[in-house]
Amino acid sequence: MALSKIELGAIVALGTSIVTGAFVFGQLFSKVEVLESRLSQYEQQSLPAIKMEIDTKREELLASIREERVKAIEFLSKSGEIPVGSVFPYIGKESSIPGGYLLLNGQTISKSDFPELFSLISTLIPSAIDNGGSFVQLPDLRGKFLRGWGKKVDNSTTKVGDFQSSQVGGHIHSYSRITAFYGHNYSGADMGWASVPKSGEALRHSGEGGDGSNKYRSGVRAAIENTEPMSAKLETRPENFTVFYIVKAKASNK
Repeated sequence: MALSKIELGAIVALGTSIVTGAFVFGQLFSKVEVLESRLSQYEQQSLPAIKMEIDTKREELLASIREERVKAIEFLSKSGEIPVGSVFPYIGKESSIPGGYLLLNGQTISKSDFPELFSLISTLIPSAIDNGGSFVQLPDLRGKFLRGWGKKVDNSTTKVGDFQSSQVGGHIHSYSRITAFYGHNYSGADMGWASVPKSGEALRHSGEGGDGSNKYRSGVRAAIENTEPMSAKLETRPENFTVFYIVKAKASNK
């Protein structure tokens, strides 16, 4: 049966659509491959740069925080609200300690450079005065904890500015058993004696023998628990966080 012109036209149109669709799909597939290739190149080339930029921004942010902290301290200092001799924990770099502040590391300062702090330290710690009264040694707070004075936990002679050595408070260990042992044993005989009688008398003699023993048991057994399997450490300390201790050395920051 012969197809009509309409049917033939429909078949031709359908074939054209199929061919066109295949062509379009092929183009789309090629574009997807190109995009995947570009994405892979971007990951290899750009991600390290992005990570570096993030790290740089983080360091810049930390530096900005440190700078703002220093500015805040300097502002308070300029306003006169922080007296000379005030001690602060500082977590910035040692090279970034604000002007007008000194590190409490045992360094020596002169009366001419820091008259107010010199007067305070020399009054509080007379033994720190050095070199004919022109210099004074600051306290060395490296590796030290600060302790608030008062509450009757110190003896009557303790005052602000004193150092205390480390110590361990009294405590008790319980003993679970006490035993002891002592032994002694003796065995032997006396050699005795004999006398030569006169003619017609019997021989006289004497002798002793014996044995004995004595025992005594004593000792100490202690039940002591140690939760630290390693060897003993050099110090007993609470959890802590390392900082610089700095002191307000001048009324101004210059």
